[in-house]
Amino acid sequence: MRPNKTKALLRSYASNKYLIVMFMPGFLLFLLFHYVPMYGILIAFKDFKITEGILGSPWAGFKHFRYLFTGEGFTDALRNTIIIALLKYLFAFPAPIVLALLLNEVRQSWLRRSVQTITYLPHFFSWVILGGILFTFLGRDGGFNRILSYFGVKPVSWLIEPSYFYGLIVATDIWQSVGWGSIVYFAALAGDRSHLVRGRNRGRRQPAEENLAHHAACPRAYDYHYAAAVDRPFPVRRIRSGVQSDDRYHLEGRRYSRYVRAAQTAVDEL
Repeated sequence: MRPNKTKALLRSYASNKYLIVMFMPGFLLFLLFHYVPMYGILIAFKDFKITEGILGSPWAGFKHFRYLFTGEGFTDALRNTIIIALLKYLFAFPAPIVLALLLNEVRQSWLRRSVQTITYLPHFFSWVILGGILFTFLGRDGGFNRILSYFGVKPVSWLIEPSYFYGLIVATDIWQSVGWGSIVYFAALAGDRSHLVRGRNRGRRQPAEENLAHHAACPRAYDYHYAAAVDRPFPVRRIRSGVQSDDRYHLEGRRYSRYVRAAQTAVDEL
């Protein structure tokens, strides 16, 4: 590195010394909890003995990996992992967005808040508690089978039958996470409600109230998901009216942090 560049770099560090001091604690914590634990990866290649420690244990090479990949249950575990991941992507991923869009169309505030509260609650329960609720409700003598018995349906072992396995996994994941996942999407939609669409020309026809979900709510939910994923401001989106193809409406671009604050406000109001 040239001397001039070195001096310029040192001057830059000196002029930003307070920012560097503020940065260092977070940087050190990141190293401590993200990179230092990677030292434990060595256990996968050793016959670990607790009395000898990680470094003192003898090397095993790929012995444990061969045992894993040639085991009897590996193909079943791999197939279940792929199938469950695909099912969650198809059903659990869009569920919060769909719930937010539905809640955005509810005009009775008491009904909207009641649904929000009910759907948020499972997020605050541990899986141990949720598992107990599911076992009580879906057991052979559980509440769901008792309801079915009133209609003449024989009891079903929902938690034992293999054919219900994938459905229960996906359904319980949606039940536990859909309410909490919809908070930010709903906040993004509710934040734009008062000024959803503004026509460039006041003489142009504005989209009908029942078409707002199609023309503005759905694009806004997509905009939030995109902006939150790539950590950038909301893009300005042009929206075509469903009545006249040449009528264009635009949503004002705003940083997605505004909707994160709105989401925090929504949580505080619970």
